Amino acid sequence: MTHARKSIIDELILAALAIPIFGGRVFEGGAFPSGDDQLPACRVDISEESVETFLPDQRQFRAAIIECVVRALQSDAVPVSQVLDDADEQLSVAFFASTGLMALSQQLEWESMAKEYETTGEKIRGEITIRFRYLYSVDGANPTTVLP
Repeated sequence: MTHARKSIIDELILAALAIPIFGGRVFEGGAFPSGDDQLPACRVDISEESVETFLPDQRQFRAAIIECVVRALQSDAVPVSQVLDDADEQLSVAFFASTGLMALSQQLEWESMAKEYETTGEKIRGEITIRFRYLYSVDGANPTTVLP
């Protein structure tokens, strides 16, 4: 059986893969492609999680912080800031529209966004980190079982 956290990550990746801007370049955890020709790309991970257990049924309420990091490169056609803004909007829409993701959740909230830019020679690279707060509950004795 898979831990509920892994099921959530799988649903996030599935939703992000449907976004054309990434061209299938969606990764889990710390992985990112190394070449500029592989951008834009998206990395999805759960960076933090807090747990509260309630007795007598040992139900655990979990609050997970989902981080989506998107890297992009400036092109002649589209400014890198526009690519990052589009990625933010499209990830939000995809996550909230995902029936698989919402079936596992009690609540999903957009939490924050931060952008960074780097210039090397004539290349401008940008990165956006988008954070979502995801609330769900599991059986404390069996964290593979998501509870309504």
